[in-house]
Amino acid sequence: SRRLAMDDKKCKEFIIDLDAPPADRWNEVAAEYGSDIKEAIKITVEGFPDIAVKIADFFGKELSELLPSFYREELDGLSQAIGVPVGEVFFYNLAYDITAHCTSVVTETSDGKILHARNLDMPRDAAFQRLVEISRKTVIAVSFRKQGVEVYSGVTTAGYLGLLTGQKPGAFTITLNERRTGSEWLNIIELLRDQPGSGVSLVIRDALSDPAMDFQGVVQKMTYIPLIAACYITIGGVNPGECVVITRDRKEAVQPLSNGVWKLDAASDQWYLLETNNDHWTQLPNIQPPDSNKDSYERKEAGDKAMMEFGKDKMSPDALFQVLSTKPVYNESTLYTAVMSAADSSVFSAWIRFPKQQPEPDPDRPRKNCTLV
Repeated sequence: SRRLAMDDKKCKEFIIDLDAPPADRWNEVAAEYGSDIKEAIKITVEGFPDIAVKIADFFGKELSELLPSFYREELDGLSQAIGVPVGEVFFYNLAYDITAHCTSVVTETSDGKILHARNLDMPRDAAFQRLVEISRKTVIAVSFRKQGVEVYSGVTTAGYLGLLTGQKPGAFTITLNERRTGSEWLNIIELLRDQPGSGVSLVIRDALSDPAMDFQGVVQKMTYIPLIAACYITIGGVNPGECVVITRDRKEAVQPLSNGVWKLDAASDQWYLLETNNDHWTQLPNIQPPDSNKDSYERKEAGDKAMMEFGKDKMSPDALFQVLSTKPVYNESTLYTAVMSAADSSVFSAWIRFPKQQPEPDPDRPRKNCTLV
């Protein structure tokens, strides 16, 4: 069974009615979390003082020309509901796209079922700690519905209208991780002017909402569509073998595609892919990680070890939750853990994590010598 820390709690779910006017879709969320959203935006904007003023001012004037109309209307509605300028609301959403320090894992079980799980972590810098505290209070599950039927679902924080974690039933699951390639801010305005709507989380929402989009389609889309930031995109499907991690530059997937599009390799009996915030082909014993990326390598090593301790035969949603509850995969900046399966939407669950209280050890977890994938 799933073992939680004392204070961990299941995310509250909100229904986002896609038949409602876009400006009204997030009213219930704004009513419950308005003061927390305002404080989170204030901290985020103040954290990037020079470039934030330029971006917020630019977007406050130009959003209508840069974004799909429904998204602009959602931003306008939230802005009015909480009393914050729309440029600052969008800046807050943009900041999340490039600061998601995370662990994502997609795996195939022994009976061919595809499972997908992730931890979302915030940056560990001292300047972000207050934002971490606020964000942990506002993590929510969202179900996007048309005519009462769920089209897609995900996990986010109140005030953030994109999705870094999403599931389209019967089609695919998807998560986003930051890729650390240096500061992105200097290029964002120019890139958004050239590529409207290329915010990563907005592209993910667009893919989830597309009735025709399936696993192969979303892999193709995420491989080649221009994005505002380099990142890692993990995707799970519904059929055996449908597990992919795409390593992205802003223009397209990293070349060669044998690196940029990482797939399960049946010939080598590979049964899972685990991504943190480093390029998977650099995860080798003879490569010393830079200090700035050391935590990513440590999470990768611990996650791989935990996956191999369970093994493919014992892999399950609860086992994945336990993997993501292993230190340092689970750390002081972890906001939530989500587990999904596109083939079985009942698997979907999301828990807000409180890392000061470590989960109880699982006495049933296997312990054995193992070789890392």
